[in-house]
Amino acid sequence: MTNYAVTATPRVIWEYVSVGIQHRIQVRRPRDEGVSGSLVGARATFTGLISALHALLPTDFAWVNELYIAQDDDSATATGYTGPGSIVGLQDPADYTSMKKVTGTTFVGKGAHAKTKLTIFGVFWDMEDPTEPASNGRVTPAEEAAIGACITVLNSSARTYAIDNSVATFSNYANIKVNDDLLGKIRRGTIG
Repeated sequence: MTNYAVTATPRVIWEYVSVGIQHRIQVRRPRDEGVSGSLVGARATFTGLISALHALLPTDFAWVNELYIAQDDDSATATGYTGPGSIVGLQDPADYTSMKKVTGTTFVGKGAHAKTKLTIFGVFWDMEDPTEPASNGRVTPAEEAAIGACITVLNSSARTYAIDNSVATFSNYANIKVNDDLLGKIRRGTIG
């Protein structure tokens, strides 16, 4: 798969499976940080997010691969690390509709001069029930403690960076939205 992200900073990409569909999530690390530092920092981000969301993730949630891309480079190198295997989701994949399978939970951050975001698929939200927090497309920490825990991870111990090489500060909510492209692929039978 081609990566079109700008090469200014080191990047760490994790490939994972959630509700039978493989996805990618990428974090940027600071320019001139060594490989080891980038991997440790990115793993802290990924592990913190997944630990906070584990009760809302499917039981088949699993990390597949980790890729490292050096700054000013386009080539990805597999590291051989497949993630924290002890983190297991609690939701039954059979309870996911096609729409729930491809609903993204997106955290939006901003650096000094650039925006960034992280989207995780497979978080169990019921957008069809008007009494549920995700029904309006946005979930706050007051509505779901796991979102607050994720924001704390992103804004404290596991910082990620924007493309301008500045530390990103994430907003106090997560956007919840169905990915129309992935939903179309499910309906055509090309994925999950």
